[in-house]
Amino acid sequence: MTLTEKPGNERLSAVLAVKNEAHQIRECLEQLSFADEIVIVDMNSTDGTAEICRELGHQVITSDGGPHSLIHVNKNLGFEAARGPWILNLDADERLSPGLREEILGALRSPEPQVAAFALPFTHYFFGKYLRHGGFRGSLVRLFRKGSLQYPEDRAHSSPIINGEVRELKNLVVHFNHRRIADFVEKMNLYTSSDAPLFLAHGKGGLRNRPLPTRVRALITAPLSVFWNRYVRHAGFRDGVHGFVAAVLLSFYQFVEYAKVWELQHVGLAEAEEKK
Repeated sequence: MTLTEKPGNERLSAVLAVKNEAHQIRECLEQLSFADEIVIVDMNSTDGTAEICRELGHQVITSDGGPHSLIHVNKNLGFEAARGPWILNLDADERLSPGLREEILGALRSPEPQVAAFALPFTHYFFGKYLRHGGFRGSLVRLFRKGSLQYPEDRAHSSPIINGEVRELKNLVVHFNHRRIADFVEKMNLYTSSDAPLFLAHGKGGLRNRPLPTRVRALITAPLSVFWNRYVRHAGFRDGVHGFVAAVLLSFYQFVEYAKVWELQHVGLAEAEEKK
């Protein structure tokens, strides 16, 4: 898509990093039609995602996410390819509310020079329900000047490095994450497999960016800590069964993450010894 001219406005590039999103990519791209260009970085989708994007006239870059198949490698690649001075970073399962679209356009009409980025407030639709508690509410920096933000490529879930002042917008992004438990498990397997070797290499990382566990008991205590924080401390119980299921699944994520680190540390060594 050719970058359009909008007098009085800063031009906007939307960047998406995707994998096997054919079931929802059309809807996502339609709601981003207000952007001046859309750049899609596709991680070897096998369901026709890239073909749909090209059919709709958008730029598609193919990338495997580097040696660890990291989505943030693809996001950074998309940021570099984008031509607008402002970049909107979204995922295929995220939707801007109408109010936020208007707020973004208003912010870009005459942005203050010292402002490098905007944080967007998120609400999460988890297994058919909006989760109001459990630590799911919060803002993420997703709108920024080109060159002012980059993701570290040391783990699957990293916070961006931002160079400059960040302002907060008011209207919501709706994240339709994990429509089914199977979707959660699939992404968990992908992300934990990407994270485990990086965890060992850097001595810290993973979902919570914690130091590398040194004791086996972390396989028990870390998941319990995640459950307590989500379900008790942040009142996930107020979301009923949905809040309980979300807390259990996130604690299981933590268990699988640490178990895969343990597997690399011990199972691989045992197999190597057997082959001697």
